[in-house]
Amino acid sequence: KRQQQMYKTLYFRLDSQNKHRELESMLSNGATLMLKHGEINSGTELALLLIQHYQKISKPKRETIAPLLNIFSYYKSDNHPGKKSFIRAAIDWSKSPENNQHGDPDLHNVFAESYRRIQHYSDASYHYLHGSNPDAFAEMISEWAKKGYPSETDLFIARAVLQYLCLGNLKGANELFKAFKSKYPDLNTPLMNFVRFLLLTLERDALPLFESLKQQYAPSIARDPDLDKYLDHIASVFFGVSKPDAGGIQGMFSNLIKSFFSGNE
Repeated sequence: KRQQQMYKTLYFRLDSQNKHRELESMLSNGATLMLKHGEINSGTELALLLIQHYQKISKPKRETIAPLLNIFSYYKSDNHPGKKSFIRAAIDWSKSPENNQHGDPDLHNVFAESYRRIQHYSDASYHYLHGSNPDAFAEMISEWAKKGYPSETDLFIARAVLQYLCLGNLKGANELFKAFKSKYPDLNTPLMNFVRFLLLTLERDALPLFESLKQQYAPSIARDPDLDKYLDHIASVFFGVSKPDAGGIQGMFSNLIKSFFSGNE
């Protein structure tokens, strides 16, 4: 507690003197030292002060990523609330027009791997979707699928590809599907065929073909009600089709999609 108070006193002093470099070094070193000794709450407090400082002085984001990733590497407790607070604050800070307000891909990549390591696959998926490593995403989807029924393996990759497409990321969706197919070369279900044809269709301005595919593969799409909702969103993103108005549970799902893909955890 005394050491923590010392850091905070020093923070206010350096801040008032506009000694930014010294302040950033002090907070970064202090946060890593606290985390190294298991003082997670204290370490997180200093780390969040550093992020607030970056925000206050509009520090270029490229210069903030390495120190933040270094601090993150010292979190040893996987489920501590402080770790989640740090992840949320770092992503919020790193949002910019360059990453479509989704947060820095390098941060997302590391946070995704952290969640994957403890098998929090849903949280990991969120960060992989906003990161830049489809190959690692494919490996995680493969891991996740092995914990489900073999008959549903294709659903795992279909959901992930369609989620990429909801973000308008056709390149990432193609790379993810290709990487996953290399692990499951004999997986040739109707749903896998649908995903393959969908990716080809979205390379062109082909709304009639898109609608035809949906009708032709309706039984496969119906295996998971979420897929149809994703496809409505994809039609809006790629073809400018107005999404159907939905109240009740469907409206709640629509809001959930908006929250998920706008980069809010």
